[in-house]
Amino acid sequence: MTTTFREVCWAVPNAGETARRVSAVIGGSLSPVSEHPDPHIAIRYASIQLGDAKIGFLEPLTPESAVGRFLGQRGPGLFSMVLVVDDLEQALKGFEAQGAERLLKASHEFRRDGEPDVLVRVNWIRPRTLEGVLLELQDVRPA
Repeated sequence: MTTTFREVCWAVPNAGETARRVSAVIGGSLSPVSEHPDPHIAIRYASIQLGDAKIGFLEPLTPESAVGRFLGQRGPGLFSMVLVVDDLEQALKGFEAQGAERLLKASHEFRRDGEPDVLVRVNWIRPRTLEGVLLELQDVRPA
């Protein structure tokens, strides 16, 4: 299986401000802040593109969101890592064979902003079963 590192994300109180502060030191291409109000996500997001990878900053829109609960319990810190795999189901089964649990029974599909010809299938490995970090696995294909 081919795996590519895509992104590491930090939960922070202010995504835009944190991204600007970090970018001022390390450089990279700073994204505009975007809002994702879907109740399952409920975040404000900013990122810094560094070559083929990104550093993402996640700000909760509500204290009940996953990022909001994380900040409330642990404070700012590493929230998730994103890997792109060529076979999502194979990767999920491999993690499950190691005792990890997937978050969703059926993987979610979406199209990235600005990439209408790309279909992304995604699922996550629960942090309690993988040393406290949410692992996002993506399978990216032409739509």
